[in-house]
Amino acid sequence: VDMFLGLLILLCSQLKEGDATWSSFQSQPSQNVSASSAALELNRDVVWEAMLNQIWSDYIQTVNREKELYGVLVEPLQLSPILGEKIELSRSLAGYQVNLSFWDMWTHGLSGLRLQDVNFKRDPALTKVRTHALLYTPELELEGFYQMDGEGSGAWSW
Repeated sequence: VDMFLGLLILLCSQLKEGDATWSSFQSQPSQNVSASSAALELNRDVVWEAMLNQIWSDYIQTVNREKELYGVLVEPLQLSPILGEKIELSRSLAGYQVNLSFWDMWTHGLSGLRLQDVNFKRDPALTKVRTHALLYTPELELEGFYQMDGEGSGAWSW
């Protein structure tokens, strides 16, 4: 659990404002292609949402049933072929320098995927689209090895 939380906290700290998140998906207007083009409002399209919902549902059913997708075993899922043999993260946080290394990692629980929400927004000409699918799993376990080193900045704390 400690390893998973540490990885999750460090990965989330990598996110910057403007990254693809649901809040930015909901609130950001469409971007102009050029300065002369007029801003177009993106509108929800329930027909496309229904099609995407069916596509996502088919993929999820396949993963849950076969425990693989396109020949890649997802239960358990070995992360090294996806993320590399070793993940190294360094972060200065609250007066400490923290260095984390993770390797030989596997996830368990991806075969319990569920689809919570699908949204599709588009402009009238279908030249700009925004889609969002929210997947979750009731239980996800991360297994592997890690090494964590920390060093204080020398500041006194009371």
